Amino acid sequence: MNTLPMRTLPLPDKALLLSLVGLAAALGCYAIFRSTRLARAIARYLESLDAPLRRMLMPARGRAILSLQTTFVLLFVACAAGLRSTAILIVALLLVPAPRLVLLYVRKRRREKIEAKLDVLALALANAMRATPSVGRALQMLQTSLSAPLDAEVGQVLRELQVGSSLEQALLNFSWRVESPALDALLSSVLIARKVGGDL
Repeated sequence: MNTLPMRTLPLPDKALLLSLVGLAAALGCYAIFRSTRLARAIARYLESLDAPLRRMLMPARGRAILSLQTTFVLLFVACAAGLRSTAILIVALLLVPAPRLVLLYVRKRRREKIEAKLDVLALALANAMRATPSVGRALQMLQTSLSAPLDAEVGQVLRELQVGSSLEQALLNFSWRVESPALDALLSSVLIARKVGGDL
């Protein structure tokens, strides 16, 4: 009788085994410390992701970003361990600050787009205020003619006015969300013109 020799499966690579042990240890630590420091640190990190999103009038998706980030970091670490590649490990480490850096870049680009349209906003607002003395009505008249992201910001100002905020508070919130000195100057001139009754 002719028997085939049994082949044994190779044992996992030491690096892969170490990465799996590390992953198991990380998950164990998470289970142990989830109600203490780790939970507070994760909550702070999620807030650091959600706050800029809210300031840009975008839905807060910090948990989704963290889940995606964690998945990719673990995937890259496992690949780096399996392939014994320090380059892949460096990419994994670069993924840690990536969401915050992307959010900073997106906020900067959004601010630049708004600043590029401020002259159009100032001219349109001045013309609309000639037709109506109310700044709120003037903003309502010109909202449809504005392009993104300025139309969303003016829409938010109008929503705040509808729920009872004062014009000053709604414009201050607009200024806080955008953080632009040029916008601050425009909004200040709107408020001053409104108080003294002059033109923009």
